[in-house]
Amino acid sequence: MKDCAYEQIMAKYNITPLKNRRDIADILFLFKILIGNIQCLDLYHSIQFRENRKNLRNKDLFKLNTYSNNETKNSPMNRAMTLMNTLSNPPYNMDLECESLSSLKNKLHMLFGELLDRSRSLNSLV
Repeated sequence: MKDCAYEQIMAKYNITPLKNRRDIADILFLFKILIGNIQCLDLYHSIQFRENRKNLRNKDLFKLNTYSNNETKNSPMNRAMTLMNTLSNPPYNMDLECESLSSLKNKLHMLFGELLDRSRSLNSLV
């Protein structure tokens, strides 16, 4: 077991990579704040919504601050808002305002599972 590659162990035991699990957890955490399952006014007030979301090309939900260093740029809240903005635009086009927590969780697991399957198939071709 020591000499096996990380990807082989994950494939053998059907484990999602840590990065994908962290991304899913970040998105769900932000979603729970938005729907009121987690009540923290400081975090809720730090979220800035975009004014014009009817734009046909850019359907971002959140306005992201610009940061001068990676530490604040990669903070959990900023990372979650960036991921949610990505999901609300093509090719995913998820309407997060119409999702329930359970349906969002299922869609995220399916989406990240598909991305994992694609990367595994690409790695097997190499």
